[in-house]
Amino acid sequence: MNNQDTEQIIDGLFLKAITKKIVFKKTLISFNQIKDQLRIYERWMQGRFNRYETIIDTEYLEHGDFEVEMKFGTDTLIFLMHTDVFTFPEDHFMHKTNYVKEDPLRAYAGMIMIYDFLSDSIKYNRVDDVGTLIGRIFINKEGHFFIHGQKQYSYLFRDFANTEIDKKNIKLIIETSIKQAIDFDMYAPPLEAFTQITLLQKVAATENFSLKTGKRLGFRGVDIYDDDKD
Repeated sequence: MNNQDTEQIIDGLFLKAITKKIVFKKTLISFNQIKDQLRIYERWMQGRFNRYETIIDTEYLEHGDFEVEMKFGTDTLIFLMHTDVFTFPEDHFMHKTNYVKEDPLRAYAGMIMIYDFLSDSIKYNRVDDVGTLIGRIFINKEGHFFIHGQKQYSYLFRDFANTEIDKKNIKLIIETSIKQAIDFDMYAPPLEAFTQITLLQKVAATENFSLKTGKRLGFRGVDIYDDDKD
């Protein structure tokens, strides 16, 4: 390997390392902005639902630097920031944009995931209950972002080249997540789920009815490229 090849490798590694560091910081800043907006919504909900406090309970909680949850009634939204930085396959839609073609490093992105859980699953620590992945926010080094997700998120925020993660868009993301959680009703589990239970499950059920429940589809672990079909 000659000196020129060595320098190219070093320069490439250095450039990617710097880019990923910038992406991480940008994503963390955006995550903290999401936290700020969630606090505002939680206070607003408390004010509006004060007369119904025995029916509609609201609560904002942080769990370390990279997880936050907001409870509103029977639903709890959980926002998780992944600490790694990702890129995408060559056939992903972003690589077809002039925005990324001009600078391939724009394709590196941090990820914030939005989950919808039943509030009782968290309240009663029903660890086998499942939640629904509503959407994944991908943010690059310049603060541009797009979202993969359910319902509205299947078509909102897809203009990666022109959409920036700012206060206005963060507010819209939160509002859309809340609406999706409210609209996404839980179905009764199939009969087969109750035909047999262990004695341990019976004891647990007596305490907090711990048979597995959750939103319709549940969460089974989603590969990061699973919906890159554009």
